Amino acid sequence: MRATKDVIRNLVQEAPFICGCDEPERVSFSFLTMYDATKNTKTPYDITPQDVLIPNNRFKFFDLTNEHWRAKDLLAARKVMALLNLCMWSNWFRKGKVGKVEHDTAIARLMTDAEIENAEIDAILPAAQAAVMQFWLAG
Repeated sequence: MRATKDVIRNLVQEAPFICGCDEPERVSFSFLTMYDATKNTKTPYDITPQDVLIPNNRFKFFDLTNEHWRAKDLLAARKVMALLNLCMWSNWFRKGKVGKVEHDTAIARLMTDAEIENAEIDAILPAAQAAVMQFWLAG
């Protein structure tokens, strides 16, 4: 697998390796397949009320903190999930899908985990950049 200009894709690709998942190649391939499939698909990946109310709801299939993926570095897994969520919330706010109060509340909650120290993840996507991302998946 190779790095691309799509930093979100790179994070999704590298996260299983950084987080120490069992069989990281398979996990990475599964995540990339889901990520690539959602880029040009609106439903079933449109924002839902549950996405706003439940942390990580939109990413439950990518959630490296879930015991199914057996990540050994749970701090790194929490950081990855927070970064993905920061990017998503930034995009929703920019597109007018969530209000400022919802956005600011979510960003404040996510920044604690997004700022967990991890040089490998920061090299792909620093927390400060994720909080102001101007793109996400199509839609």
